[in-house]
Amino acid sequence: MTIRKTHSRHAFLMSVCIIALLAIGLVVVSGSRPAMPSQWHLLRAGMPRAEVLAILRDEVIDMRELKGFDVTSHETTMLGSSSYWQLLITYDASGRVSTAEAHFIHRDCGLFNKKRESVL
Repeated sequence: MTIRKTHSRHAFLMSVCIIALLAIGLVVVSGSRPAMPSQWHLLRAGMPRAEVLAILRDEVIDMRELKGFDVTSHETTMLGSSSYWQLLITYDASGRVSTAEAHFIHRDCGLFNKKRESVL
């Protein structure tokens, strides 16, 4: 009985250690995702759309009429896999930037994705 308890306890502790190591590895890898394009940080609330288009280097898809925002993506890689940053820009009634939110998408492993964050 004592041997069985010791074995169960050892297996439990090994499982906890493995889970902890995996969690730490995930945090380290997530922290090493590629940086978003630096020009995205130049956007400011109230900026006219023409200025936005002049700043952004990647193609901007006009989805204002359909979805209410512009969208642009920047392709990159993480851990040898295809991934990208995506930027969604909304405008107020006068056509000036209201919000600009970026998020990271890792195509192979969603655990590496990053939630939307404001770049303004």
